[in-house]
Amino acid sequence: MAKSGKPKDRQPPAAGQGGASTAPVGQPARWVRIAVSFAVVWHLFAVFISPLAIEPTSILVSRIGTSPYVRWYSDSLYLNQGYHFFGPDPPRNHVLRYTVTDEAGAVVAEGSLPNKTAQRPRLYYHRHMMLADQAGNGPPDINPDEWLRLMLRGYARQLLRANGGARATIECVIHNPLPPRAVLEGVDPNAPEMFQTITRVEETAASLEEPLPVPAPPEREPQTTYFVDLAAAWDDFWFRPADPAVLSAIRVVTGLLLFWTHLVWSFGLMAFFGSEGWVPPELHERMTDPRIGVNFFDFLQAPWAVWTFHVMSLIVFFLLTIGLFSRTVAVWSFLAALSYALHVTPGAFFGLDKINCFLAMYVMLGPCGARYSVDRLLRIRRGVEDADPDYVDESWTANLALRLIQLHLCVIYLFGGFGKLQGRMWWTGESIWMSVANVEYRSLDMTWLAGHLRMAELLAHGTVFFELFYCCLIWSRWARPWVLLTAVGVHAFIGLAMGMPEFALAMLTMNAAFLPVALVRGVLDPISKR
Repeated sequence: MAKSGKPKDRQPPAAGQGGASTAPVGQPARWVRIAVSFAVVWHLFAVFISPLAIEPTSILVSRIGTSPYVRWYSDSLYLNQGYHFFGPDPPRNHVLRYTVTDEAGAVVAEGSLPNKTAQRPRLYYHRHMMLADQAGNGPPDINPDEWLRLMLRGYARQLLRANGGARATIECVIHNPLPPRAVLEGVDPNAPEMFQTITRVEETAASLEEPLPVPAPPEREPQTTYFVDLAAAWDDFWFRPADPAVLSAIRVVTGLLLFWTHLVWSFGLMAFFGSEGWVPPELHERMTDPRIGVNFFDFLQAPWAVWTFHVMSLIVFFLLTIGLFSRTVAVWSFLAALSYALHVTPGAFFGLDKINCFLAMYVMLGPCGARYSVDRLLRIRRGVEDADPDYVDESWTANLALRLIQLHLCVIYLFGGFGKLQGRMWWTGESIWMSVANVEYRSLDMTWLAGHLRMAELLAHGTVFFELFYCCLIWSRWARPWVLLTAVGVHAFIGLAMGMPEFALAMLTMNAAFLPVALVRGVLDPISKR
C-alpha cells in the first residue's frame, strides 16, 4: 500500500517531558521570545512617544520624547516624526517668483517655484513646492519673517550660481485657494487677486562668498531630561535630610501604645498566648495560615518563659517611650510586637495590633531618639551634642521613615474605603447608625442620632469620601490642614463613641507624620525643657 504524503499531526509533548519550556512549533526559544518582546515594546514606545512629543504637547511628554535615552534610538532609525499630514490645518500654498539679471540689467532667467511646466515629473515639482512652503519654518528662537528672508536669500544665491547672473530677486506670495462659492461662480483660481505678496529680497553675485547673517543660537542652560528630573524628585522625596523631631514625637506615642497594649495582655497572658488557652492548638493551626516571620513565642512553651518574655518586652517598650538606647530598643520593640501579633489567639487581635507593628517598624528606621529622649540628655551631658534647643541634626533616615509612614497610611485609608464600598450599608448610609446602635460595641450613647438619620447618612458618606480621597488630598499643602482636622474628627468619634481610643490614637499618630516640624517643635520643645 502506498504511503500517504500527508504529514503526521505533531503531538504536544507529554507531561513531564519538558512541555512547559519547549517552544511551540515554528517559534523560537523562550529566551528569544522574551528578548524580542522587550525589543518590540521599546520600539513601539519610541514609535508612539516621538509624534506625541511634537508641539503642542506637555512639558512632561516633550522631555521624555526628546531625552537622550529615547533619541539615541528614535534619531538613529528616523522615528522622530510628527505625522501631522495636512494638520492641524491644510496649508495655503506659497509661490516664489524670481528674476535673475546680468550686470546690465538684462533678464537672464525668470520663473516661479514651484512650476508645473518646468519641473517634471510631478514628484520633482512637489520637491520644489515643499521648498516654497517650508521656507518660513525655522528655529523657534528666530522670528519667522526674519527666517523666511534668510531662506529666500539662500534660494537667490542658488539661482545666481545656476544661471550665472549678477542679481537675483525673489518675491514670496501666498496663493489663496478659492472658496466654494467662487468656484461655482467660475472665478479663475490664478486671478491676480488670489495672490498676496509677503516679502521680497534681493541678492547679488558679489555677496556669494559672504555667509548669511544667521543669528547665533541663544545660550541656554543645560536642560535636564525628564528621567534626570524624575530621579532628582525621587531623591528629594525620599532622601532629603529632615529634622527628626516629628519622628521622635511619634516614637514617644508609639512606645506608650506598645506598652499599654501589651500591658493589658497581662490580665490573661496564658489564655491568649499559652499552649492551652482559649483556642486549642489543633484549631489554632487550622485557623491561621503559615506565616514567615520572627516569632519568639514559637520557642516559648513553659509559662515562666512566656511571662519572662512578656516582662522583658514591657521593659523594652518602656525604654522606647522614654528614649533610652532608642535605636536598639526600637528594633527589639518591633520584633516583640511582631511576635505578639503573629502568635495571639485568632480573633483576639484587631486593627490596633497591625498599626502598632507598622509604627514600630518605621520608627526603628530613623533616629527616633534624636529628640525628646533620655539619649539626648545623656549626649548633652557628655558634651557630644549641642544643648542649644534650636540645634538640629537633620537625617535622611528620619525623612525616609516619615515618608514610609505617610504612604502606608494612604494605602490603609484607600483600601479601607474600597472595603466599605463592597458593603450595602455604606451605600445606603445606614452604617453609622448600625455602629452606634450596637450596644456591645459602643462606649458612648449616640442613639440620639435616631432622630437625625440624615446626619448619620451624611457621616457615613463623608467617611467613605475621606478614606477614598485621603491619598490624593493630603499631599496638597492647602488641603492638608483640613484633611488632618477631618482625621481628628473621624478618629475621635471612633475612640469616644466606638470604645477604641487606643486604635484612634494609633491612627492619629500615623497622621502626625504629615505635621509640619515647626508645629511639633513649637508644642513639644517647651515641654521637653522642663
